[in-house]
Amino acid sequence: AIWFALATPPARATEAAPVTDAALAQLQGRVIEISKRVTPSVVHVEAIVKVNDRRNEVTGSGVIASSDGRILTNHHVVEKAEKVTVTMPGVAGKIPARIIGSDKQTDIALLRIEPTHPLPAATFGSSDEVRVGQWVLAVGNPYGLDGTVSLGIVSAKGRNLGIPDLINDFIQTDAMIDRGSSGGPLVDLDGRVVGINSRGQGRGIGFTIPVDTALDVMRQLDN
Repeated sequence: AIWFALATPPARATEAAPVTDAALAQLQGRVIEISKRVTPSVVHVEAIVKVNDRRNEVTGSGVIASSDGRILTNHHVVEKAEKVTVTMPGVAGKIPARIIGSDKQTDIALLRIEPTHPLPAATFGSSDEVRVGQWVLAVGNPYGLDGTVSLGIVSAKGRNLGIPDLINDFIQTDAMIDRGSSGGPLVDLDGRVVGINSRGQGRGIGFTIPVDTALDVMRQLDN
């Protein structure tokens, strides 16, 4: 009887499999839904930067913050730029963008374009509500691949990277943030932007500016 009890798996373990499958299917459906909702609000940013009498192209991402043409991106994407353009999903050609303001300490910049119609602005959440371990999506244009979506979790909050002249209070995530993803949004599974992606540091280690910080800087730059 003792051997039989040890060899027979508990009924609870057998019954848990259908629940897990259903949860995974629900997660997959949510990721697909949020991806479709968010990607129209993410743009590709190109900046022409002059360094030592040479002009170089810097690429990144941005998120549409308002239907009238405000776009959030990173300071390091447009720093010292002579010309900035954005490319939007479903819109042919490059759209000229104006730098409204830029803040090195938070790595946030605000751009402005003049749209011919209302833009699909993102929905913003609160970084205070972000919890370590929750699922998030990083959306951007890594290596020029528009509308790339990466699924991960929040690995930590309040990360100090020790970078001089920078307010070191990052959300860490294992959702991929590669070259060209900088300035794109980190989004929760309700489709709300909770951060502006800033930099990657190896595979599965990315850092995001809390959205509360980004929105506060945007309001100051837009005055």
